[in-house]
Amino acid sequence: KDSLTVTGNLTVEFLDVYDSVDIGGDLNLTGPLKMKTADAHLTVNGDMTVSNSRNKNALSQGTIDLKGNFSDTGNSYPFYSFYVSESGRMNFCGEGTQSISLADPSGFSFENVYFENPDIRILCDPFDFTLSQDLTLNQDLTITDDLNLNGHKLTVNLQGDNTIFYLNNCQITAGEIEVNGGFLKIGPNGA
Repeated sequence: KDSLTVTGNLTVEFLDVYDSVDIGGDLNLTGPLKMKTADAHLTVNGDMTVSNSRNKNALSQGTIDLKGNFSDTGNSYPFYSFYVSESGRMNFCGEGTQSISLADPSGFSFENVYFENPDIRILCDPFDFTLSQDLTLNQDLTITDDLNLNGHKLTVNLQGDNTIFYLNNCQITAGEIEVNGGFLKIGPNGA
């Protein structure tokens, strides 16, 4: 098995991962990411930023372990700028708070994402979000499209008495939602 270790930050236009790539710092990806085999493994010890990368099927196989924050700064509509299918896997496995920030949530899909770190902050409105495990979020949250709980439980611990968990124009499928603190608001087209 071949492996590549980068001791610092890496900025690349495209990245093909066949075996193992370990990035000691941040990964800034301005083009496509392709996991070329089922055993392909990318570890990012810092933050991962993708921008306008047209990554449809980027994680149709293989695994990404992310220990920092994830940011998608591009808008690739009608393409996904970052996509994890059910055959790929992305693990948020850092220490301390990890955040997910999306410039255009409609160009983003996480079908097989695991939160090994319980301290996750979603800094945008999730779009077409499918849970792969039970998830607890300690934040205010708005969901504006489909939420597939996939038989799992989403717990939202709101951060104040006047905070809101807002469901607008979305369909919730197969699971359980628990909201603690604040208010639950359901938008005009129901939930």
